[in-house]
Amino acid sequence: MSETQIIGTIGVDLGDGAVRAVYGTDHANREYALLQVGRVLSIHVSGASPEALQELADAALELKAWRERQLASGERAA
Repeated sequence: MSETQIIGTIGVDLGDGAVRAVYGTDHANREYALLQVGRVLSIHVSGASPEALQELADAALELKAWRERQLASGERAA
């Protein structure tokens, strides 16, 4: 993902926050797409390749599996 750009410093505790896909056209009639995490973080994916989006999906599944293992081993939900 050599074209990834970080805009500022990011640190977000997901908790049970809402995560949703948002896409459409802006006021200048340009198409956009982003992953909205709560009210404070959005990952803009309008220029991402399908492969980069698949990497994002795969990483999310990996984290889900890790968290399920943690909970199964007796760790309480945060």
